[in-house]
Amino acid sequence: MARGKHRAPSSRLKWWFLLFGCLLLGGGWYAGSQLYSRQRQIDQLMIGIKNNQNKVIMQKLTSTAGVKVNAQSVRPLLSYYQQHPQQLTRLQRDLEQHGSSTAGFFSS
Repeated sequence: MARGKHRAPSSRLKWWFLLFGCLLLGGGWYAGSQLYSRQRQIDQLMIGIKNNQNKVIMQKLTSTAGVKVNAQSVRPLLSYYQQHPQQLTRLQRDLEQHGSSTAGFFSS
């Protein structure tokens, strides 16, 4: 009786795990890139400012040595953009085009 070439079951199992791992990594990368995309971050920031949501704003800003991001330090920012909606539009445009902005603070 001649033996044919048969793959061991563990070999097939390795390929299934490899395929599953690749799909899992690819799906995770895609979901993460959509969840943390630049445009989504900008949209969340704009909605947070328009709806006066301190927590959303605090999540999107970074503390520095001179300024700590907290509810009290975010209040003037929200107030400014509530009073100057044209600057909020400018901020959004600058963030979408350049990735950062000083609109309304350092530029005229």
